[in-house]
Amino acid sequence: MILEVIQIVAVCLLTAKYFTPLNPVKDWVITKLVHLMIKPGWNWLDKIIILITCPMCQSFWAILLILHSLPWAAIGAIIAKVVDLIIERLDYE
Repeated sequence: MILEVIQIVAVCLLTAKYFTPLNPVKDWVITKLVHLMIKPGWNWLDKIIILITCPMCQSFWAILLILHSLPWAAIGAIIAKVVDLIIERLDYE
């Protein structure tokens, strides 16, 4: 079970931040969603933007949908956040 969680976290980290071939598509989608948010009552789109750009959120929802386990989803989200912070720290130094 833990191996499946780590695999999902790795994929979510790649799609959210570190796989650069997806960046043009992701940036285009985010730009379109931001333009739609200008309309009154469309502020709920910010949740989708957060889901696209946040590896912790992607990991949580992906694990919850795939494994149907809230505790494993929470653990996966924490693992995603820790790994993301470690990678950012290594890139900084």
